[in-house]
Amino acid sequence: MKAWWTLAAAGVAAVVAFGTGLAVGLPPVQTEKPRRNSWEVSALFPTPVIGAGVAVVLDRLIGAYWPVLGVVSGVFAAVFVKNIEKVFPRPDQG
Repeated sequence: MKAWWTLAAAGVAAVVAFGTGLAVGLPPVQTEKPRRNSWEVSALFPTPVIGAGVAVVLDRLIGAYWPVLGVVSGVFAAVFVKNIEKVFPRPDQG
């Protein structure tokens, strides 16, 4: 039963991260082409992936499997991705 709550928290985190990413001004998808070689962040990738990952890690560390945890980690992920280039600078294009 706990696995379903973990999955629910990860799903909620992904949806909230995408919505919050759009709200903070991230583009919906990468504009650079080809997208597989793009280092540009967007609301579609990597925001929901980071949100779901943070929700699962917090679930495993804390042991709390609430969907509210997904909301908190989704908002955190969107704000983190918005400012990610301040933490991890963009690699040289060479």
